[in-house]
Amino acid sequence: MVGHYKRIAIITGAGGGIGYETALFLARQGYRVWATMRRDSQQQALAEAAEKERLHLLLRTLLLDVRSPEQIEAARQAILEAEEAHFIGQEHPPLLCLINNAGYGVAGTVEELPIRAFREQMETNFFGALMMTKAFLPLMRETGQGRIVQISSGFGRVGAPMMSAYNASKFALEGFSEALRYEVLPHNVFVSLVEPGPVATGFNQNMDLEQPPDSPYAHLHKRAGLLARTGERIASSASDVARTVQKICEARYPSLRYEVGVAGYLAKLSNQFAPQDLVEGIYRFL
Repeated sequence: MVGHYKRIAIITGAGGGIGYETALFLARQGYRVWATMRRDSQQQALAEAAEKERLHLLLRTLLLDVRSPEQIEAARQAILEAEEAHFIGQEHPPLLCLINNAGYGVAGTVEELPIRAFREQMETNFFGALMMTKAFLPLMRETGQGRIVQISSGFGRVGAPMMSAYNASKFALEGFSEALRYEVLPHNVFVSLVEPGPVATGFNQNMDLEQPPDSPYAHLHKRAGLLARTGERIASSASDVARTVQKICEARYPSLRYEVGVAGYLAKLSNQFAPQDLVEGIYRFL
């Protein structure tokens, strides 16, 4: 255990991409980091990276599948027991920052995607964040401070063909987070949404894609691949997202929404200013 620290960060989905980079980045800034992931191999890789950078006293890893209430409760108990001395009886306890990052993407048309794909998308991207929030919110309220950072997406602002399941999960996360923010503001707990566009993490390559043979939507599947490759050319880095997370954790009054990257800002502008007829016209002629 290291000495007293100002901030504790709990990060889900830290086995790769944004979560992995954010865990290391915050540890470099002196945060006490609890990084969670689903696989032993991911846990070992992050622990080795922390050891190499001499961050192992600040960064701890836990196996956690955010779809499992039992694993979430076990992780909550492990973290609170390990950090109890920093909260109990302390005049200035550390600021607890929960970063709900765990998530993945499903691509396919509504007609072709099975209902199971929608349910599984919601279980991880929405219900996982919901259950993690409910697990750690009481401690934030009791200590009179906290940050809940939801890693959303530009697709939490605008719909797109082939992305209905992912859109649904991120739209749900956005509405939930905005409502939650109003509930917990009186307790000095701030909820913020991070809305990146494409991020260079291999997200597209790892996306589950439903593309039946002889699909009546073959033109959309073809265009979706082209758009994904175009997005990769303007992708932000995982470090860009990590710096935004740090900004939120250290702001006195963090905002509700933070866009990251060119595409993230375009999603905001499209949501606020683009006429629906214009958006439909663009998609109609893709």
